[in-house]
Amino acid sequence: MRKEIHNKLLNRKEVELELESESNPGIAKCRADIAKHFKSEENLVVIKRLLSHFGKNNFVVEAYIYKDEANMKAVEMPAKKKKEVKQ
Repeated sequence: MRKEIHNKLLNRKEVELELESESNPGIAKCRADIAKHFKSEENLVVIKRLLSHFGKNNFVVEAYIYKDEANMKAVEMPAKKKKEVKQ
């Protein structure tokens, strides 16, 4: 754990973690690990960044953990939908 901030205005916890892994852990695995560590649900965890340095096994993860889904939907932007390919 590098940093943990409780943002009362947005009803979320902002965390910055350092993970050690042989390969890139991926967003899904990071989300599951953070939810397990902070005893939260996976759908309330939003990964903002997953950073690495070339040649090192350390990864920095920045994530937001919301208290409930209503707050998350009010603050977070919805994901863009991919365009359909015309044939």
